[in-house]
Amino acid sequence: PAAAFLNRNLLAEYLAPVIPFVVLFLSESMGSRYRFLVLGVFCAMGCVLIATKCFGAILGGLLAIVALAAVDRVFRVAVPGGLLVIFLVWANWNDFGVIERLSMWGCTLRMIVDHPFGVGPGQWAPLLPLYDAAQVSTGAFGGPRTPHNDPLFITVEYGVGAMACIAWGAVILARRVRRHIRHESELGLVGAWCVLAFAITSCFAFPLQNGAAVFLPALMVGHLMRR
Repeated sequence: PAAAFLNRNLLAEYLAPVIPFVVLFLSESMGSRYRFLVLGVFCAMGCVLIATKCFGAILGGLLAIVALAAVDRVFRVAVPGGLLVIFLVWANWNDFGVIERLSMWGCTLRMIVDHPFGVGPGQWAPLLPLYDAAQVSTGAFGGPRTPHNDPLFITVEYGVGAMACIAWGAVILARRVRRHIRHESELGLVGAWCVLAFAITSCFAFPLQNGAAVFLPALMVGHLMRR
């Protein structure tokens, strides 16, 4: 399924950070007549996300739940179901293109070692064949434009320094999230889930190139940084 996104991966990258807000609406509507409507929307979005078979988005959403469960008991009820889906993903290891991703990431890491200050914008794809002699990556994805890993993509094209700046920003954001958790802010928790799902998804896919997927996490970063 791809709906209006033309590609199932783009749809999955959009759904992973949006579903947390549906969960928030569901919790707020439990005493109203709209609860079954919201529950239906949640189930439909969850089923579509799994049906896309987008490895990064599925793991992104579920691992975000597992991570937040360590700091808030509200998320702990979802851990067993999340672990079950993670197991199903692992059981279908090769169906999700993991082997090809590992090959691309290895090529990208070698590229970073050779060019620690970056190869320049748009230069990763032309250089990939030089590092992928077995054509594991290029043969599987038909000449990919990104390594299906946004942190690696930023590092290889813009340099280690650029990634270090982003990592420092992530540390500051994590400190702000802790404040929201201490104040038991529901929107803060859901925003953290949204941003974390997006961040984990970006380690397996390319949501930074999907404007619809970036919109809500960007808004939540702004909200979380306010406090």
